[in-house]
Amino acid sequence: MLPPQVPLWKRAPFVRLLPPLIAGIGAGLLFPRLPFPLSATIPALMAAVCYAVYRCLPLAGRFRYRYLPGLSIHLALLALGWLAVQRADWSRRDDFSGKLPPADSSYIVARLDEPPIEKPKTWKAEVTLLEIIRGKTREKIKGRALLYFRKAGAPPPLYYGDRILMRNRLQPIRNSGNPGGFDYRAYCARQHLYHQAFLQAADWQRLAGSSGNTLKKLSFRCRDGCLAVLERYVPGTREAGFAEALLLGYRDNLDKTLLQAYANTGIVHIIAVSGLHVGLIYLILLVLLRPLSTGRQGQLLRGILLLAALWGFAALTGAGPSVMRAALMFSILAAGVLFIQRRDDTGNRLAASAFLLLCGNPYWLMDVGFQLSYLAVLGIVLFQPPLARLFRFPYRLPAAVWKVTATTLAAQVFTLPLCLYYFHQFPLLFLLSNLVAVPASSAILVAILMLLALSPFPLPAGWLGKAIGWSIARLNDLTLQMDSLPHTRWEGISTGVTETVLLFLVTGCLAAWLMRRQPRNLLWALALCALLAGRYGMRRAATRQQKKIIVYNIPGYTAMDLVDGLHSYFIGDTALLRQPLLYRYHLFPARTLLQVHPDRHGNRHIFKKGPYLQFYHIRLLLLDSSFRSFIPAATLAVDYVILRQNPPVSMRWIGKYLPGSRLVFDASNAPWRIRKWKSECEALNLPCFSVPDKGAWIADIPR
Repeated sequence: MLPPQVPLWKRAPFVRLLPPLIAGIGAGLLFPRLPFPLSATIPALMAAVCYAVYRCLPLAGRFRYRYLPGLSIHLALLALGWLAVQRADWSRRDDFSGKLPPADSSYIVARLDEPPIEKPKTWKAEVTLLEIIRGKTREKIKGRALLYFRKAGAPPPLYYGDRILMRNRLQPIRNSGNPGGFDYRAYCARQHLYHQAFLQAADWQRLAGSSGNTLKKLSFRCRDGCLAVLERYVPGTREAGFAEALLLGYRDNLDKTLLQAYANTGIVHIIAVSGLHVGLIYLILLVLLRPLSTGRQGQLLRGILLLAALWGFAALTGAGPSVMRAALMFSILAAGVLFIQRRDDTGNRLAASAFLLLCGNPYWLMDVGFQLSYLAVLGIVLFQPPLARLFRFPYRLPAAVWKVTATTLAAQVFTLPLCLYYFHQFPLLFLLSNLVAVPASSAILVAILMLLALSPFPLPAGWLGKAIGWSIARLNDLTLQMDSLPHTRWEGISTGVTETVLLFLVTGCLAAWLMRRQPRNLLWALALCALLAGRYGMRRAATRQQKKIIVYNIPGYTAMDLVDGLHSYFIGDTALLRQPLLYRYHLFPARTLLQVHPDRHGNRHIFKKGPYLQFYHIRLLLLDSSFRSFIPAATLAVDYVILRQNPPVSMRWIGKYLPGSRLVFDASNAPWRIRKWKSECEALNLPCFSVPDKGAWIADIPR
């Protein structure tokens, strides 16, 4: 084993190889439309030139320019990353399904990529599009889509691998367009999902035969068997849903309010299958397979069984980025011990797993789970040892508590910038909640594994299932109580890319200072903090000058915000404010991005009387279902007409009595009515904006 003073980048080759690959993938994602000869080929040619120049140099020249081979390798890896993105981009293909005309008279053959999942009004399934049929012509196509089967009694008789023939009801996947909202379209595109369709029973039929991957089909059967065991023996819908998420990462039956509570208290990672779960299973397997540790053949069989179990569990949980990272790292560890009798450096295993996963799927670089998983482990590897050495305890219990605390702190510090960037909140009780939740969830996970082993025996399985249900209920109650406490989280934090980069630099400088105790690293951290504070101050000053009118895209609801500086005035369905999940998904991101708070004291620049509303010099007319047409004495001067909740009004009346006004149709109106209004506006040459079709409507008011 190399001495500890050898730098990490010298004893861990993949630490040197990973950055150029990431740079190539980043360039491919940043410039997706560059033609192939101008992208990956250029760094590849530069790599070849560097290596050729090095080979042509005399011995003294090779020593002087000894960095050229390394440079050529880095350029080749940059080209590899760029090429991987281009190969993974299905939109470059001639048979890409995104080039299909939406909702025409053609038929499509599709294959289910998962068993249908029950939703409140539909059954949802991801499918791969195989063929399009136009008359007597059949063409191969490449793409994936989300299908929603309308509920009509029993679930559709479909499973993974089944093929269906359906009418072409495909529509492009759209975003809500709300400010700061989740980019659902980009998220789906990274999984090659570009379309969605809502199908009635008459729109599809199952075809004979089945296809798909045999191992994947087996993993779905095993997963369904595990889910059936948990639903049978763990009492309580909420408790069974938690057990499914803890063991398999299956969240479709997990209570959404409970999930938000776990996120608010900083322990949502225990129900995201990751290194904690894989490591626990790895330790259990080591204990169970200890009799095979003697002899070369026994060790070989033990290693094979370990690898098979790890990757079988990864497949069972859906092979997400975090579990794949953990499975690959433990596989490298097991293979190193088995074949070369050496435990590889943890940093090298971490970089090697990222390198291999990104070569397989470069889009994982933009996956939030992938980023948080690797940053958490990187923080533990680099930051936990010096933190743990800060305090020494002579007794086991306080030493163990401090070790868990140091691990939690290390992971939280390194993931903090991304958590603020993506989720805009920071749980203040994360230390306390993790001290309780991590050991409790580990014990519950072991009990669930025992339950699966005892499932053929109803009596002991029933007792153990009740104990598991009781334990989960107590953990859920404790989490909900902590979430209900006041001032348990810091939320509404808006950080852009610049602030996130500065936070990472501050974190890196603090980590370097803690590990090496060099004062300059602390000074750099303080200087970066001052720069970060100045950046926030500039943003705050700009925020005070903003004036906007926002009509949100929330299906079935009316929601408007009048933004004046740091305050917002809400107009719409107050039910949105009383439903935490709807509020957090739709309104909270926008108000966080704009850094505004509800105005509880009134605003002298807002005048509202009946359907009339004036904000500064902008005049609006809000028409809803209570509106009745009338003949005014004179034409009305209105800048915008907001139509909400299906008002019985004709566009001809608006064009005649509200000349010069612009129309906005919000998301509370019926789709058929919006289509009717749009056709009337087109005939009358009236400007209109459909929020369900184009996303949130935002009007900036000039200063």
